Amino acid sequence: MVSNNYDWKSSVSDMMKELDWEMLSTRRKIQRLSILHKSLGGHLALPVHSYLLPAQRLTRRSNTRSFTQHQTRTDIYKFSYVPRTVRDWNDLPHNITEITSTEQFKEALHSYFKAKESNISD
Repeated sequence: MVSNNYDWKSSVSDMMKELDWEMLSTRRKIQRLSILHKSLGGHLALPVHSYLLPAQRLTRRSNTRSFTQHQTRTDIYKFSYVPRTVRDWNDLPHNITEITSTEQFKEALHSYFKAKESNISD
C-alpha cells in the first residue's frame, strides 16, 4: 500500500521505512548479483568464465568463490556491470555465495542487505 502523502514536509526516507521498501540501489544490486549467480550456475548463457578469474589469494574477509577484480582506469568501466558486480560479489559472506538455488539466493540477499541497512541506520 502506498502512503499517498504528498505534503511538501513529508520525508521520503520515513515513508520508505514505514512501507518496508528497499532502496533502489539495493534492488539494483540484488538484480546484478542474481544475474551473476544464474550465470555461474549455468542458468544463463553468459560467458562469465571468460571475464572472471578466481581470486589468487583469499583473505579473512573474502569468500571462497571470490574473483579477481579488474584494474580500471576510467569511471565508465569502473561502474559497468562486470567490475561493479565482482566487487559486490566478493563482499558477500561465504554462506550466501554457496547457495545453489536462485530463489534461496535472492531471499538470502534480501535478508543480508536488509540487516546491513538496519545496522547503518541505527
